[in-house]
Amino acid sequence: MNKPYLRAKIYFLFFCLLILISSCNGQNKVNKQNNNHIEPNTIGTKYALVTKTQPTKNALAENVHCSLLDKAGNLWFGTTGHGVFKYDGESFTNYTVKDGLGGNRVIDICEDEKGNILFGTDKGVYYYDGKSIKEFLNNEGLGEQSISELFVDSKGQIWIGTHHTGMYVYNGKSVNNLLSNDSIINDFGLTLNAINDITEDKTGNIWFASWAIASEGVIRYDGKTLLRQTKKQGIIDTKFHSVIEDKSGAIWAGSRDFGLLRYNGNSFTQILENNGPGNESILWILEDTNGNIWFTSGSKGVYRYDGNSFKNYTTEDGLIHNSVFTIVEGNDGNLWFGTRNVGLSRFDGESFKDFSE
Repeated sequence: MNKPYLRAKIYFLFFCLLILISSCNGQNKVNKQNNNHIEPNTIGTKYALVTKTQPTKNALAENVHCSLLDKAGNLWFGTTGHGVFKYDGESFTNYTVKDGLGGNRVIDICEDEKGNILFGTDKGVYYYDGKSIKEFLNNEGLGEQSISELFVDSKGQIWIGTHHTGMYVYNGKSVNNLLSNDSIINDFGLTLNAINDITEDKTGNIWFASWAIASEGVIRYDGKTLLRQTKKQGIIDTKFHSVIEDKSGAIWAGSRDFGLLRYNGNSFTQILENNGPGNESILWILEDTNGNIWFTSGSKGVYRYDGNSFKNYTTEDGLIHNSVFTIVEGNDGNLWFGTRNVGLSRFDGESFKDFSE
């Protein structure tokens, strides 16, 4: 074999080897990229803490206003100005108008039977299905009005309180204004505007707490009659922010000017025990898994009632702010308190830890 031919053959084989090596390296690079590919987070922005994400307009009016523990164990916190935050145990994801919310002022949160998270905003109701935020039924019959309360009853019906057009009920098929039912007895001429809290008792009665605008006090609805609780039943205020039923069946109501009232089945009594809230404005009530009842106040922190006595917790104990709007208990038993100025504190039974910038 002559030398030129042999040299050409060697060059050809070497060129083929280079092509093969380049091809393998390219294949490895493609595989490595695919293996490490992460889908982009198309909705929400993650933060280590609850953060003011919008321009501050009025710090005194920007609060962690409402909260929820969902069925999956996530904690939700609605703010009056900075959208809503979801806490998964590691980080906070913030959802705002850029993610589909109608407004960044979130008044209340609830979870429906399908696991959708509903948000009551100052521009209607929206929901999160785990992927995106959408208008609730295109806000059928509601429009972009300010929502005051969301509640899911034992039948799965969703109650939607508005500030100016009363109470709506979604039965799974349609949304209807409760007062459009002519068969309901409404001798007090109640409007059901600005209902700030709803609870359902063990017998199926629905209780409403009415705040300013309507100032209709505490109302009981048995499915037929709307009965306003008056001085005859011990109600001495017209503005209430919260109402719950505890495990024993007692109804607790938090008023603006007369603190805490408890219903024994016949009438309400103002609670004036030592170390209690007295006439302090009560904003939220929660019974924890241990049977303690917690009350948040407008200016004196939070109160815990163990069935015998009250204990007050304030900024001196580590709470981030003494104006507290909401409480939620996590699956681990820790309590979270949302406060004025977009504050968030967690209480583990011994000490408080801040979770806001």
